[in-house]
Amino acid sequence: MRHETVNHSEEMWVVGDIHTNSLEGVWSLFKRSLFGAFHKMSSKHMDRYLEEFEWRFNNRDNPDIFIDTLGRIVNTGNLTYRKLVS
Repeated sequence: MRHETVNHSEEMWVVGDIHTNSLEGVWSLFKRSLFGAFHKMSSKHMDRYLEEFEWRFNNRDNPDIFIDTLGRIVNTGNLTYRKLVS
């Protein structure tokens, strides 16, 4: 796969089907989740925040998201405080 680029400093936004809209959309959703869902994040648990965001992003068009989320919660084991802070 060939890597393509656009040069925003030269007022270049789209070249054929090459653009940055998808990536900008992902970052926009991630930034909104920082303030809307997580409020404050620690670097210690960044992997967990990113996993949660990835799941939300990949399921953003899922019409059954509520039942899928409920199933995920029910089938996930307990996270003890000791494991959380380790």
